[in-house]
Amino acid sequence: MGGVAAPSSADVAQAHSALDVALRAAGLRGLSGRDWSEDSEAVLAARNLLLRHDWVFPPASKGICLAKVLERTQGLSRQLWGQRVRYRRVRHRAPVVYDLLVQHGALGVLPPLGRWADRTVFLDEDALARRAGRGRYAAVSLAQLREHVELEQVAAMAAARGAGSEAVARRRVWLTLLRYGALPLVAARLDFSARKEDDPEGPASWVQRVARPDPGDPVGTRRRAAALYERLSGR
Repeated sequence: MGGVAAPSSADVAQAHSALDVALRAAGLRGLSGRDWSEDSEAVLAARNLLLRHDWVFPPASKGICLAKVLERTQGLSRQLWGQRVRYRRVRHRAPVVYDLLVQHGALGVLPPLGRWADRTVFLDEDALARRAGRGRYAAVSLAQLREHVELEQVAAMAAARGAGSEAVARRRVWLTLLRYGALPLVAARLDFSARKEDDPEGPASWVQRVARPDPGDPVGTRRRAAALYERLSGR
């Protein structure tokens, strides 16, 4: 399926081997027939050893993810919504997803470009490289897309801390992206999301109506988004 950043067979084999070694080191044997939930015995036993050897567990909605680390960056921060958001960034290869050892690519599912958990932002470099400059991401370079996705994860992290509701949190994320993100990408995604919402007060619909994003007028769009952002931040 075009655009799917599935792990290569070599990546899968390397991940299987690393996990098998970690399990054996913990006194456990075999990959099949195990519970691959986040708190399973196998995952907990293998986690520390793998983390020490440049593997990482990005958050997964089901099962677990295991990915090879390309770069770890500590001590990052951004000022968003009246708070200093401190975080670390992990850039990694396409994850091998362990849900009975089923991978994203085998199901034809587009993996997320970025994820966050606790104070860590995870960026899937293989997925970013395959989508930058193509399809709905045609207007952005790899560097722009990477920066935009990182911003979105940090914005979600900040919004989750004090927005009060999921709807308000989503509004804050959209406004952050309109003010600081890649405008052509944000405008297209905002329009798509607004059309999917039944509620005119839904997060995307509300931001689109109030901020009036216009890719042809980036200066005006940024100005309106900034004014609304500042007003909702209480300043």
